Amino acid sequence: MMVVAGLSSLAGLGGGGPNVVVMILFFDMLPKNATLISFACVFGASFGNVINQMQTALNNEPIVHYNYAFVILPIMFMGALIGVFLNKLLPSFVLMLIIVGVAFNSLPKIYGRFV
Repeated sequence: MMVVAGLSSLAGLGGGGPNVVVMILFFDMLPKNATLISFACVFGASFGNVINQMQTALNNEPIVHYNYAFVILPIMFMGALIGVFLNKLLPSFVLMLIIVGVAFNSLPKIYGRFV
């Protein structure tokens, strides 16, 4: 899972979606459980990155621009909370359709990075 998440992050896709697919295929998990575990993994990785980069600077400028982070992070957390709510509300096959739809929507972006 770490290799899949790392490669997908390098491609600009992020680690959450591919992790869900790996957990469903290789660990025989339901989409709901795989999504929740993937959410926890992505949250942990993001939290670790923030702590790691808090005091890192490049050319005496911080890598993390906190003005932008204070705007973006609440929006991301709201989206994550809505996703967790929908995960509990919707049946597994609808969640699978949403995951496949997002994956097909991301394919041109991923393909463009490698070509």
